Amino acid sequence: MRWIGVSLLLWFCGGGLSAEELTLAQQIFDGDHRRQVSAAFKLFHKQNPDIKLKLRYFRNDGYEQRVADWLASGQGPDVLFWYGGQHTAQFARSAKIHDLTSVLSRAQLQRDFAHIAVDAVSVDERVYAVPGVINLWAVYYRPSIFQKYGLKPPQTWPEVLNQCRLLRKQGVDLFAFGSRSAWATHAWFDYLNLRLNGLAFYRRLLAGEIAFTDPRVINALEHWRSLLDQQCMTANHAHYTVDDALPRLMHGMSAAILSYGRVEMSSLAEHDIAVMPFPEIKPGLKAWTVAPVDVYLVPAYTQINSTLVRVLKFLASETFQLANSRHSSRHPARLLDEDSVRMVESQARALIQSSPGGIQYFDRDVPLAVARFTPEVFVKFLQHRDVERCAKELESLRQQALRAGAWGPGPH
Repeated sequence: MRWIGVSLLLWFCGGGLSAEELTLAQQIFDGDHRRQVSAAFKLFHKQNPDIKLKLRYFRNDGYEQRVADWLASGQGPDVLFWYGGQHTAQFARSAKIHDLTSVLSRAQLQRDFAHIAVDAVSVDERVYAVPGVINLWAVYYRPSIFQKYGLKPPQTWPEVLNQCRLLRKQGVDLFAFGSRSAWATHAWFDYLNLRLNGLAFYRRLLAGEIAFTDPRVINALEHWRSLLDQQCMTANHAHYTVDDALPRLMHGMSAAILSYGRVEMSSLAEHDIAVMPFPEIKPGLKAWTVAPVDVYLVPAYTQINSTLVRVLKFLASETFQLANSRHSSRHPARLLDEDSVRMVESQARALIQSSPGGIQYFDRDVPLAVARFTPEVFVKFLQHRDVERCAKELESLRQQALRAGAWGPGPH
């Protein structure tokens, strides 16, 4: 999940020379996200006029390297926006960031935050970051389209393949799909592996411990090919981005889409968009999720003091979590009761809260040396559909990354 970068600067201060100062690095995804984050931190200023909080805004391009440079040099912002899961765990294990358990206990997080958020900031039962927002990937669909053809949303793999055939006869895709957003192909690979091989296996695969030519990976690719062979996905997917494909649902050309929370912001979300887990493939496996968690961590070079603790507690508060997620495609990591959310948002948050665990996202859980090339491999696979070729190309990337030490400490 990649964005293009630029650096911006903003100050929030309580006035006067006696204000204590802290700097926070915040990654932003677009203009709307910047405005939302800015508004959320203005609430901090109102509550803490004696603290001067300097916000440094960055787009994605080069942000990972900036963080690596700050941590290596021992100088940089006091608090860093970062990515949960393995990205945080690597910094924790290399002692590049502070253990925050004394500020936010694991018991407190387990009580107040979604399980997948707690998992994303924990290493060996210790807490190393504050959960921020969650961006759920799931199957969004239009109930009215299924009703029109006398169908129910597919819950199992046989139902998926059967409905592909039935809807294709009506000139409708089961899944809208846009491979022009090449990085979005990762979500399909993620979910097929989770539903066929389980979380423990997939985490080991993403950690570089298992070959991509393993028969279990081959099986996942074969399932993906069966979706293509059954014409389950938009035929001219190469012409669409993941967002461009969404109007196909609006116009009744597709019944569902594997996507992220931006779908919840569409004009249909008020009355004719629902969300469900990715269908079951292997009975008995849990409904693991793909849900990137954005977090805030404290570099080892930052001194833990009462001022910093107030900032961290604000980041974990209901006030910030709600303000930082409202009217956006992201959900608060904190468990909140909101009466004003739309049905699809309520359904998405129920999936988040009930998730038994999962991964962040392929390109957040593997080294960048792998993730920068896998989109091209997957897009080519969608065209040639040669499972063995795709697996060998993925394995070649893994071997190159292993030789380069890409799975070592620090950012991928």
